Amino acid sequence: MVSAGAASLTEVTLMMLGSDKHELTYFTFFSTLLIYNISLAAGNPKLAKSNSPVRRHQWLVKHHWLLIISSIFCLPFLIYFCFYFKLSSLLFLVPFGLISAAYSIPIPLGGKKFFVLRETGVSKIFLIALMWGVTTVLFPVVEVLDISAVFQLEHLILFVSRLTFIFAITIPFDIRDLKYDQQTHVQTIPSLLGEAKSKMVALGAIGLFLLLSAVLVFPLEIISSMMLIGLCISGFSTAVLLFLTHKNRPEYFFSLLMEGTSVLQLVFVVMVIWL
Repeated sequence: MVSAGAASLTEVTLMMLGSDKHELTYFTFFSTLLIYNISLAAGNPKLAKSNSPVRRHQWLVKHHWLLIISSIFCLPFLIYFCFYFKLSSLLFLVPFGLISAAYSIPIPLGGKKFFVLRETGVSKIFLIALMWGVTTVLFPVVEVLDISAVFQLEHLILFVSRLTFIFAITIPFDIRDLKYDQQTHVQTIPSLLGEAKSKMVALGAIGLFLLLSAVLVFPLEIISSMMLIGLCISGFSTAVLLFLTHKNRPEYFFSLLMEGTSVLQLVFVVMVIWL
């Protein structure tokens, strides 16, 4: 679902840019699947050592082999789709790809000490939002237009609006993992602010997403008013799920509904435009 979400948001960006370069969508799907599976696989040794009682963690440890195989499966597709892109676009993506890899892979600090970006606590959520924003907004802008277009006001606002949406839908997962993060001494927004205040922060981010989406229509006029309606439906439906979020929700609420909000954004935009 994570990969489908990233691919869906990339497709929304392409619609905003008036582009039909769907290779970007496919590339985003397989690259996200690869990075996400590597991230999960890299965390499995720690999960196995901790004997986590969380069923999702137990499933990941038991199916470690599946994560490895699916990661290898993604590689030929990524290489294939790279041939569709400009060299400048790929070079633009390289540093962010390295950061994404470092998110899960331990970085030696000397001796037996290692540094892992995913364990940096509060900053982790900002890193996730940044990587998704770059992958689903800036990379398509660079490929469809050029690298200078990244600094145009309308694309910067689109980029920030995407950051706020991803930031908002990531907080529920930190709420879900609150108990485990407290046990492993990983600080997140929910562990610092509490569940209720964290939900308010997420709802505030959705409010900012809606405001910035409106700016893309009035006065920038880079998207249609119909597309704005689709984005608003996406924002309001996501806000409802955020309001209903709490740490004792079943796993499907997070893995299906919350992760599915990115896919639904594309569905709502397409549905409104077709009506």
